[in-house]
Amino acid sequence: MRIVEFHDFDIFNIKFDLLEEKELLELLEAKQVDVDDDDEYHLVKDVKVGFSEDLEGAQIIGQIDLIDLQFRRHIEVTISGYFTIDMEGQIDMEAASQKMYEDGWYVLKQQLRPIVNFLTTMDSRKAVHLPLDF
Repeated sequence: MRIVEFHDFDIFNIKFDLLEEKELLELLEAKQVDVDDDDEYHLVKDVKVGFSEDLEGAQIIGQIDLIDLQFRRHIEVTISGYFTIDMEGQIDMEAASQKMYEDGWYVLKQQLRPIVNFLTTMDSRKAVHLPLDF
């Protein structure tokens, strides 16, 4: 399986909150997050892969939930990307899904990283720069 073309992406949800100390602690408790003193942020991602019936198209939906521990910001973003693919005769759908996850999510991350960076530069605090491998 290989990606032939990346067509487009959509942002379905952007949520950005500046939190008070109490709100941050409540959020961390609600999400059962353990943090170390060295952690700048807590990031959770959820990525789903789907294929069209004719196996010529694919869609990836990714959601990130980022808690900026240092500056008490909470960001949730959902992104969806659309691809034309070539299955190259591959029958193993689990392997195709894994390959699409790796290659397609890499493409979508390149769209998502500047969005998160931009959102976190809207105040005077330090911007969040997501790592390349999230």
